[in-house]
Amino acid sequence: MKTTVISICLIALLAIFSSCKKDNDAKVKDIELTAKQQEIATSGNEFSLALLRSISATETNDNFMISPLSINYALAMTANGAKNNTLTQMLAVMDFAGYELTEFNEYFKYLMNELVEIDEDVELSIANSIWYKNNFTVLQSFLDDNVEYYDAEVSPLDFASPNAVSTINDWVSENTHGK
Repeated sequence: MKTTVISICLIALLAIFSSCKKDNDAKVKDIELTAKQQEIATSGNEFSLALLRSISATETNDNFMISPLSINYALAMTANGAKNNTLTQMLAVMDFAGYELTEFNEYFKYLMNELVEIDEDVELSIANSIWYKNNFTVLQSFLDDNVEYYDAEVSPLDFASPNAVSTINDWVSENTHGK
């Protein structure tokens, strides 16, 4: 039943989007990808669809929502802190085996910049952050890569503090415009 509902929804969305025509005055811009970026996008789509299939197969509610882009960003950001077998396994799970970290980091940075400017009538905000225990030493290259490629805000935090939850919640509220 879930598969049928998902299939119907996907078909309906395809019909809606394929029936939309671009005006000559349209303000929506196309995102142009290089051949390598197209390969990475295809791999990312495969991972996203597999994730959607897996969640829909195990989800007990008929309705659910995920953001494959957010999940891709979170895993890609995390992969920047991995190495050796862990990195290899992460890239394999994300369907990015065979790519260098810098290749998909550059792709995600490009995609993020393009998506937020794709339509001037739509406000899209993408916000990433890394919160780490204030007395924990984090590899600076990990932090630098996430700031450079994912515009991540990096903040040490005392998670034992009673203000820790409100600190993160306030950041989320600010970056989602209170949503």
